[in-house]
Amino acid sequence: MIRYLTGLLSMVLVIGNVHSPVFAGENPFDPKMPSETGCVDYTVTGGPQGSGTEKFCWRENGAETVTTTKTKGRMMGIVPVAADTRVVTTQKWITTINNEDNTAGKITNPVVYMIDEYNKLSKQEQANFRKNIEELGFNMASTMGGKMQRKAGKMHGYRYDLITVMGTESWVMSDYPQIKLKTKISMGGINGVTEATKIDKDVSPPDSLFIINNKIKIIHNREAEAMSESFARGLVKSMKDPDAAKKMQAQMEQAKEEAARQSAEQNRRRQAPPVSAPDVSPNMEEEERETATEESTSSSIEPSDNEAKSKKDMQKQIEKGLDLFKGLFN
Repeated sequence: MIRYLTGLLSMVLVIGNVHSPVFAGENPFDPKMPSETGCVDYTVTGGPQGSGTEKFCWRENGAETVTTTKTKGRMMGIVPVAADTRVVTTQKWITTINNEDNTAGKITNPVVYMIDEYNKLSKQEQANFRKNIEELGFNMASTMGGKMQRKAGKMHGYRYDLITVMGTESWVMSDYPQIKLKTKISMGGINGVTEATKIDKDVSPPDSLFIINNKIKIIHNREAEAMSESFARGLVKSMKDPDAAKKMQAQMEQAKEEAARQSAEQNRRRQAPPVSAPDVSPNMEEEERETATEESTSSSIEPSDNEAKSKKDMQKQIEKGLDLFKGLFN
């Protein structure tokens, strides 16, 4: 769930780059690449799936892309982790393939739903959407404890935007935001860096990278797709009003304050001193000793019960927070 929402957040931030010349037309869902075809090679160091290599290629000016990842290592130096995947994205589908067992999951590309809703808007509403989505990108990064810096510097000869949010720093091309130059993760004890080592705008990637052969067992993830469609359509509908971005900012600030309040309450509960067990004197009558023992036993398990309750409450709060986040666009 969290990974899914993070992916959608990234989509909003990329679409929000409407200042870019690649969005000079009326369609904000049609970002272009620096060339008709090309590839970017990356090194991956210490990420959640270990270290290794990654490659991002495109053709038809970005209408089709593929990302291959091959890594292995040990998470926090203990748990073995590995990844051997290929993600093929077309204008209609996003298919994630596990090369180790020839299985895959696919969903409809959320942009399909966004374009469908966008085309239903009036010219003025479309203009409102383009203005609001850019402002929303800034606001979402800020509200989630991060920031977005336009044209913050140059890397590999390309000007980049720097996006910092949720323990992740991303350096993406200012004019072609689908292309990342570097990503740095520092979250939950996991520290990793993915950085471009070669950018080739003239190479034509092999067709085999984009082909999904019939030996691969593909599962249509309809649950994830339903969430994706709801978010995508709701986003466009909610951004058609002139002041939509400002209203959204206020809602996100409220959600942030509520999350902070709930976190503080959970910390207060965890730090509360345990209840002291009563003394059981040998001179007590038998019935008194049994009563005291029962009270002592009850007291001794109370922290454990409280811990379980806290975990249950926290899970509810997480689910509530995620529902609220999704609800912003419904």
